[in-house]
Amino acid sequence: MNPALNRLRFAVAHGRSRQPSPGFKAFLCLVILTAGVTDFCHATSTVDQAFTGENSAASIINDGASSVAQTFTAGLSGTLTGINIDIYSYYVPGNFPLHVAIRGVNDGLPNNLVLGETTLNVSAISLDRPVTFPQMIPVTAGLQYSIVVNYAGATPQDHAQGAWIGSTATDGYVGGMPFGLYGQTWTPTSSIDLHFRTYVQPVPEPSVLGYLFPLGVGFAFSAGRLPTQLGLGWLSGLGVQQNGASIVRDDSAPVASSDPDARQ
Repeated sequence: MNPALNRLRFAVAHGRSRQPSPGFKAFLCLVILTAGVTDFCHATSTVDQAFTGENSAASIINDGASSVAQTFTAGLSGTLTGINIDIYSYYVPGNFPLHVAIRGVNDGLPNNLVLGETTLNVSAISLDRPVTFPQMIPVTAGLQYSIVVNYAGATPQDHAQGAWIGSTATDGYVGGMPFGLYGQTWTPTSSIDLHFRTYVQPVPEPSVLGYLFPLGVGFAFSAGRLPTQLGLGWLSGLGVQQNGASIVRDDSAPVASSDPDARQ
């Protein structure tokens, strides 16, 4: 048994590995795909939070409030991959493009921490059209975030440009509420919620990582070779050498270890 590989298995089995970084997940996907286990690497996004009641209210954008926001509480930890919002434009074509941002929340109010943002090439968008962001946006279950919408280039002096459609249902969405930005102050809009959905790609459970990682690594090593175009220079740290079109393990050099499960 390769001692370096043994130490890797020991770390996984004893919980030394915390939440995987994007680089680690890419590495893990490589070895798991080699083993033929693909579900982990192709996890799909799921609807996390949503409010889509009847069209009975709206929050006007650019009529006093330069930006309009809806806060929400994440139910899943993972990556926010996109949202839906329901924006109506008063002008066709619109005068200004929609700017959409995901921000943090402090004490229930949207803050200035922009986690992701995009400017659309339209001034209106319906709930059946996705809004995605160029940034990777991590979210944590139980924490609040805000969707903030404004018209890029417009000011309140340009008069109302559009409205975010919502509903007057009492406590329609209990995980957040709408706000308007007046000057530098976020003011809550009572008795309504705005229509939205959030999509999250969940983080794999640690137990799944602990099982799949040694399985994938063990299979890859027992196979004895992987394509050279994958760029496997990092395997040298595990006592593996590249030889032509394949990789081979080199167990000839002992590696000192203080882990009780590591055997020479």
